[in-house]
Amino acid sequence: MANLTSTDVTVIEDTIETGQSTGRRRVTRKTTKGRYTLVLGGQGTTTNTIPASALGLTRITNCSSFIKSDNTVIVPATPSADGSLILLCAVTNSTDGSRAAPADFTGTFTGYVEGVV
Repeated sequence: MANLTSTDVTVIEDTIETGQSTGRRRVTRKTTKGRYTLVLGGQGTTTNTIPASALGLTRITNCSSFIKSDNTVIVPATPSADGSLILLCAVTNSTDGSRAAPADFTGTFTGYVEGVV
């Protein structure tokens, strides 16, 4: 398996906002909020990744759960600690120890993602 690429990502809708910090340094930063469809071929962990760059982002700040296109699976998701990846979780894993661990998924999934462009 491999990392997700931009060819496996469709932006359904997005909004780009430009803001400036109010501190001593003036930094202009573009953020986006959007609904994305991801065609996964075994991605979702720190090994087989869903990188921010595949979604056209430099950092992911928030994301929703993702739902499979046939509505049979809902997958909890979160940005990685550094915001470089989306991590997916298989809550149906058989043991308590593995239930909260990142897991790889295959299929077409849709969810909301917020991040820095």
